[in-house]
Amino acid sequence: MSGELHIELATARHVPQLAALHRACLPDSMISMLGPAAVTRYYDLVTTSPFEHVVVARSAGPIEAACVLSLEPQSVLRRFATAAPLRFAGDLAHRSLTPAFRKRLLARIGEGGGGPDSGVPEVTQIFTDAAQRGRGLGSALLRACEDRLRELGQLTYCIHTLRDDNDAGIRFYRREGFTQSGTSRSFGDTYLVMTKGLT
Repeated sequence: MSGELHIELATARHVPQLAALHRACLPDSMISMLGPAAVTRYYDLVTTSPFEHVVVARSAGPIEAACVLSLEPQSVLRRFATAAPLRFAGDLAHRSLTPAFRKRLLARIGEGGGGPDSGVPEVTQIFTDAAQRGRGLGSALLRACEDRLRELGQLTYCIHTLRDDNDAGIRFYRREGFTQSGTSRSFGDTYLVMTKGLT
């Protein structure tokens, strides 16, 4: 490692780095597809919301990995859209012109809400700078989330990971003690829902 690892809760000062790292690591996420300003607004929301905890990992320099733990995952998209409705509408109008975005948005309209673990806290995003992978940062972030959940009296949480073409992610979550509890659909993609109980 390049220095001592620091795991901390993100604040407003971390938002520019979080937004840039999110776009670099998750370019195909719906939030990234809305554009850079939307990603920044998303992290403005989740770093100040009482329902989310954003945990970051860094050594001496910039953020190397991050995750978003949501206590209300079923409402985060609605809260994001209603926090700045005119900007969100503008993002949608601009991005819906692209075929890939339009296809995913139309798929979302036809999907039901929730999944097998609706109402359970969820790590909605977890990502690591490509140059920092393999250092255990994802595991360290999950430990920090689990400590936070225990403090809040929550003893179960889940993740949704893409079912297809994501063997490494699924293996990682299994090593971390998650078990499959179902599937869900979001924006036309099928996800494995994996749940972990805390002791």
